[in-house]
Amino acid sequence: MATVFASDSAACSAEALDERVELTLTTFNVLNPIFARINAEGARESTDEQLWLARNEAIVRQLCASGSDVLCLQEYWVGGPPSFHELYERELCAKRGYTRVVSAREGRADGCLTLLGPRVSVVGEVVEVHFGSFADRVAHIVQLRVRTAARERGGGGAREQPPPLSLIHI
Repeated sequence: MATVFASDSAACSAEALDERVELTLTTFNVLNPIFARINAEGARESTDEQLWLARNEAIVRQLCASGSDVLCLQEYWVGGPPSFHELYERELCAKRGYTRVVSAREGRADGCLTLLGPRVSVVGEVVEVHFGSFADRVAHIVQLRVRTAARERGGGGAREQPPPLSLIHI
């Protein structure tokens, strides 16, 4: 589920030449409860809090176990009840230090959620893109900065940053 992206440093100092920037990323479609059918009659999971809560607790456990620097979730229930949002906030943001970027599809209850781990931060603004004429899809583009050991020590030298991260809900 996790992918490791590595980039050799574009370094100005001998110390920095040995440093690689690695970033782990997990992407996952969490299947929004408003889309999940639970029986042949077409009942939706969103009508049964016990069902969607249990499934999303299992998803959050897997995301926590991944240890990824960046978590990209599609079909996040942006329009869901407070208990849905509290689960993700409590387990990933409050307990593990992730920060979040959310984009909702226009007129829909779902969208994208990107969670950035403690050593990852946003550089500049988040660009949200809406593809209204293409099935109301949404994306956000985020330029990331990854904290490295040399940066923690105050080491100098220019570093190559990972390319902007784009999460598209399709």
